[in-house]
Amino acid sequence: MSNASKWIDVPSLNALSREQREVYSYSLDSNLMISGAAGSGKTILALRRAKQLAEKNNKVLFITY
Repeated sequence: MSNASKWIDVPSLNALSREQREVYSYSLDSNLMISGAAGSGKTILALRRAKQLAEKNNKVLFITY
């Protein structure tokens, strides 16, 4: 379990919307820019992508603004 999931409730993949699952499935070799309204799940997708990258032994620095 990552440190983030100890204090952030991250929804399971099944709980994501169709659009979120589509974005989640994009190649890890590509950069993405995701925009949306507050509460649309942008940070959740970013956390899940960071976890995917870390699981592939990539160094990850997660910063939000």
